[in-house]
Amino acid sequence: MMNTTTHAGGRSARTRGAAGGFVLAPFAGVVAAELRSARRMVRTWLFGVLALGVGALAYHAFSVNHFFEDGLAPRFALPGMGFLLLWILLAGLLFVSFDARSRDERGGLAEALDARPVSNAAVLAGRLLAAVIVVWLPLAVLAAGLLAGGALVARMQWPAGVAPEPVSLLTSVLLDAPVALVFWGAVVAFLVAALRSRWVAAALTLALLGLALYALANTPLYLLPAVSGVTNLGLAGSEMLPRWPSAVDAMARIAALALAAGLLALAAGAWT
Repeated sequence: MMNTTTHAGGRSARTRGAAGGFVLAPFAGVVAAELRSARRMVRTWLFGVLALGVGALAYHAFSVNHFFEDGLAPRFALPGMGFLLLWILLAGLLFVSFDARSRDERGGLAEALDARPVSNAAVLAGRLLAAVIVVWLPLAVLAAGLLAGGALVARMQWPAGVAPEPVSLLTSVLLDAPVALVFWGAVVAFLVAALRSRWVAAALTLALLGLALYALANTPLYLLPAVSGVTNLGLAGSEMLPRWPSAVDAMARIAALALAAGLLALAAGAWT
């Protein structure tokens, strides 16, 4: 018999099979609904513009410095710029996702979800994926713009402008950023579910992000690629041999994803 007991701030508890199961179609529906909701929020566009602006400004500042003063080429500074941009995106992820439940309630989506056999795991994973997509898209647009601009500079042989190093850029966009966003998004989902207060969860997540940033600032240079979540951070670039993600990078990303999955499972259990 279906158990429809509800808890404050959480979704209805279903049968054990529904609560623990994961169905692709309801999951896709949650993702689509969350994407539509995020598209209407001012803060989504605010963080998107901020990420694009900071990324483009940082890259072209390095380009100007390299052109006039023979400084470090921006193609070799991509891990550092990616690190800066990643933390902006993480802050954006927090403010996009921390009040997903209250937005669902205001928009009537919560009642629709409670009336359908959608598991807690599917709802939380769908919200997380939608938030990650929304926050990751500005980074993808920036990367595409930098690659296109670099190709144009090379083809036209302009004296100014430096093409980005594609391996570092694609590694940041396709590996480092998605994994970091999934992990911290799962942290937010777990804290919201465990603490039952989105504002307390948001404050605690900001504190954890600040603590992580402080720890990284005091981490030895040779350990940064393994613990920062940014491949090759702190390592010198090379014109001859691009640095591909290492086995240590791969294991660190797999561990982060596994931990994120565990946090989501705990969060789904906390809502039942």
